[in-house]
Amino acid sequence: MTSEEYIKITNKDGQIKLLPVPKSDEISKVKYLLRSIDAFMLSIIHKKHRDGLISKEDYTKILHHNFCYIDSIFTRIRIFSLLREDIYYIVRDVIKDNEENEGFMIPNSNSLRLVSLYKEYLDNIYNIMENISRFNLFFFNKNMAHSFSDQCKKIIDGKYDIPPEYIKIIENEMDWYRDVHLIRSNMNHFLIGDYEIKKTDNGEWIFKYENVNLSSRMSHTEISYIERNILNDVEEFYMFLFQFLKKIFLVYLKQTGPKSKGHFLKYTEDGICIHELSFYEYISGEKGEIIEKFD
Repeated sequence: MTSEEYIKITNKDGQIKLLPVPKSDEISKVKYLLRSIDAFMLSIIHKKHRDGLISKEDYTKILHHNFCYIDSIFTRIRIFSLLREDIYYIVRDVIKDNEENEGFMIPNSNSLRLVSLYKEYLDNIYNIMENISRFNLFFFNKNMAHSFSDQCKKIIDGKYDIPPEYIKIIENEMDWYRDVHLIRSNMNHFLIGDYEIKKTDNGEWIFKYENVNLSSRMSHTEISYIERNILNDVEEFYMFLFQFLKKIFLVYLKQTGPKSKGHFLKYTEDGICIHELSFYEYISGEKGEIIEKFD
């Protein structure tokens, strides 16, 4: 990369570093896990239909419902990654505005776009988590709260008998999401907040977001003032979200058992075929047995 493809910022430890406009292969890793989850969700539904526990009408309805959630969460993840790239591109325009108008009134359109993209970035994380809450209802087969935040509260309070690996993740690895929830909640329900953009003597650009915390939610009341480094948040929330997704998707797959057969959808000119094969057969590239076809 050339020097123009880097942006000089400070990380949370006060160290100056150069951040490239990001490209990531995290999407492909998550897509692979989602494909596997889709297969085993389908397997569970198909077994219930085969055993006469649900009608064909309900089977088709549930099949479509779960496929839509798989498709939704993957689309949201792609949007999330595109937003991350858009933030870096608009940062370049903000820097250009400040450099070209130094000593004069600086146009703020691009700075406002940066704040808007930051808000959209946080909203997208929230929406991904709400889709995850629906996955939990299916895989853990429990009468759980529907919102992700409410599920987390009840998990911490010991209200659900669910896999200990998932409980451990929620108890110990979700501080970053509480930050997302706090910032987003105030942006959406109270004040939009403000920004400050400056260049230090070391040539480092700082993109600060500030807001007053007016939320009275119990988990938010300890903090009265919100002050964030936008680019640090973009990088850290991206990293934490993908770490979380990969961990919980593996928890879901573990629920199926290592020898369980999954049902993988394959679209052809003649319609949709359902192939039955194990996860290990799937990753080996085998086709498995066709057990059902839909026109």
